[in-house]
Amino acid sequence: MSLSHEDRTARRYEIAEYVKEHGLFKAMKKFQVSRQTVETACNEHDVKIKEIISHAERREQRKAAAELCKTKPISEVCVETGLSDSVVRLACKEFCVEFVKEPRKAPHGLKISSFRILKLLLDGKRQVDIAREFNVSRQFVEQVRDRGVAAGFVFEGGK
Repeated sequence: MSLSHEDRTARRYEIAEYVKEHGLFKAMKKFQVSRQTVETACNEHDVKIKEIISHAERREQRKAAAELCKTKPISEVCVETGLSDSVVRLACKEFCVEFVKEPRKAPHGLKISSFRILKLLLDGKRQVDIAREFNVSRQFVEQVRDRGVAAGFVFEGGK
């Protein structure tokens, strides 16, 4: 079944409008058309396609991101360049750059190991039993509980 000239023109307009919001590749997928058809529709309706950059330009983007990773954490580089975390990590690997590792932070002075104690406290286990299991004092378990309360955890029995 063939479309009339008016229907084809309307469809190209619809494709061009879709590209403005969603981009070239999503338009190709949604309308099940070739790249050439999308480009023709965009040219016909004066819609600029932002996504079309050459392989060399994309490589330069990755190289610049890898260079930034020498002094900044990956999360900052992602925001600055607009690239995804995985693309930035691959760029670092591609250009042999060791990226700055971001320190893992726990809320309210809790160490990562304290979360195991918190889990047992949340499960309702007694502080004395937890202290024995981890070979720490009951007072230490109480301190972890207090930090957990400060971080927003709610335990059985108040406090």
